[in-house]
Amino acid sequence: RIAATYTLGAIGEPAVEALVTCLRDAGAREAGNDPPTPWNEGAISMEDAAHALAAVGVPAIPLLVSLLDPSEYEWTRINAAFTLGEMDSHAIEAVPALLANLTDPSHRVVRTVIDALGNIRSNVPIESIADLLSSCRPGWDTEDLHRWWRPVDQIHTSATPVLAKWGRDAVDAEPALIDALDDPCGHVGSFALDALQRLGTPSASRAAMDYLRSQRWDASIDHKRLF
Repeated sequence: RIAATYTLGAIGEPAVEALVTCLRDAGAREAGNDPPTPWNEGAISMEDAAHALAAVGVPAIPLLVSLLDPSEYEWTRINAAFTLGEMDSHAIEAVPALLANLTDPSHRVVRTVIDALGNIRSNVPIESIADLLSSCRPGWDTEDLHRWWRPVDQIHTSATPVLAKWGRDAVDAEPALIDALDDPCGHVGSFALDALQRLGTPSASRAAMDYLRSQRWDASIDHKRLF
């Protein structure tokens, strides 16, 4: 399978249409499964065709963008977004279509798009990611997922590492990151703390120190640490 995947990638543009058909067929196959069978909160296994298309690169972008259309199956859209993200900044022309998918009703699509935009980075408006730190849509706060996290926890946890990865380029997200320190999901606060440290502004550093002071715990009292 690995050899076939990368052989198709090496063939390049002549293989794109057939690979895109594979992603559409996979979407149809998984349409009746919620979540799609390959989607697992512990480890997600994307389609081999997605990896092949990522290896093809730029020639595959126009058809991959077409797979982000809301009329396509959820699993197809997830794989298309993943593939574009694997191309990093080479997929810059796909940014508008990916941004449009941040409003997708599927939290799985949104989470994959967040990761893709975080990889592409170029021409991605900071606010598009920062706004997600406080977003909660119908259904996001009810469904239990892996480790008892809800979709809203997963969305926030996907968005904060992106801003941390962008470092000082994410300075406009500072207010949102400071607010995210108080997120009910502890991982969000941890990633937000890392992002604020990487920003390095005086106000970000103060907020990080205030957060650490408030979280300090003397383990000698009961010989336990909360984290």
